[in-house]
Amino acid sequence: MKRPVATTKEFISVRSSPGERHGAFTLIELLVAMAILVIIVLIVSMIFQRASVAWDTGARKAELDMTGRGVADFIAQELATAVRGTNRFTDFSVSGSAAHFWVLSDATATNRAGMEVTYSGVTRNGDALAEGVESVDFSCEPAAPSAGELPQYADVTVTLTNNYGSNVVYQSRAYFMNRGRNRL
Repeated sequence: MKRPVATTKEFISVRSSPGERHGAFTLIELLVAMAILVIIVLIVSMIFQRASVAWDTGARKAELDMTGRGVADFIAQELATAVRGTNRFTDFSVSGSAAHFWVLSDATATNRAGMEVTYSGVTRNGDALAEGVESVDFSCEPAAPSAGELPQYADVTVTLTNNYGSNVVYQSRAYFMNRGRNRL
């Protein structure tokens, strides 16, 4: 059996009855959906922006910590290798923001010539220590060792300024390894 073919007039009347909905969105529904989408995009972008700021702050703090600890540990390690002076070289002074001493490095241990090291403020032998270093302070125990002797240990305090303008302090202790060793 063949189905009868509907005429154009019958087809139109079947598809569109007055007051009947077709399944398309109205303009109001589209605007509401777009507004919700915009709000979601704004919230997600704010989350990413805050996460980015937190990441940058953490990275700057980690870099500051690495610099502060590195400088304090470097100075303490170098100070720990100081040698006593002899009649010829009696310079050993470590207090306040200045330090002056001799070290025997691996390269100079055979000829015993050593190397003179001077810390003054934020410089080492005239070169700046690191960016952001505000001050370097030294204190020894005992504070005034007897002539030709080295103290038991020295504390090194390095102060850096962070991005917010406040100071961050790093400390390291240097125990003198060469207390009984003379520099010739």
